[in-house]
Order: sequence, then structure tokens, then C-alpha cells
Amino acid sequence: MNFSNVKDIISKIRDNQANYQKVVICGLSQANNFTLSRDEVATLLKAKNPDSNHEISYFKSLSCPVYKILGNKGVITVTSDTVKANFKLSASQRNEIKKLCMEVRS
Repeated sequence: MNFSNVKDIISKIRDNQANYQKVVICGLSQANNFTLSRDEVATLLKAKNPDSNHEISYFKSLSCPVYKILGNKGVITVTSDTVKANFKLSASQRNEIKKLCMEVRS
């Protein structure tokens, strides 16, 4: 997966849907080695969704749909402990993804 693919996926995410995909992609794009523990992903998701009725354990579990959705799109690979991006980005590309993640679309 390349930078253009990642940008395209982010641009198609509507803000009236759950923000989980953007949160995970943005988090991974800023992480060392483009990898986060599932605990770190869960913490990010809960922090960005403080009004959610879900406990942090839900965001860590594979029943949280973001893992399957992004996995099916080829964006991430999930193991029992980690979530790894299937892309690499330069510093300028990381910044562009971060900006895209913060944009609001309807």
C-alpha cells in the first residue's frame, strides 16, 4: 500500500460515521515503525471517543469493527498484540496524513 492509497482511503471516510478508521490510520502513521500495540490503539480510540458507551476492552478486542474493516482494505495487519500499518511514509507524508485525519467531511 502506498501513500496515495492511504490518502484515498482517508478521503472517503465520512465524518458522520465512526471515526475509528481515521484514528487508527493517523495513530499508525505517527508511530515508530508504523506499529502500535493493541492497548495503544484501544487507548487512542477511547480518547477520541470519550462519549462512547464502549469500554476500552471493546476497542482492544477484535470484535471492534475497525480491525476487520482496515484489514480487509489492506491497510493494517493485526496480531494478538500489535497493529501494524501496511504502508511506510516519509516525514512530509506523515504530516499530510495527520492533516487529512483532522479534516471534517460530510
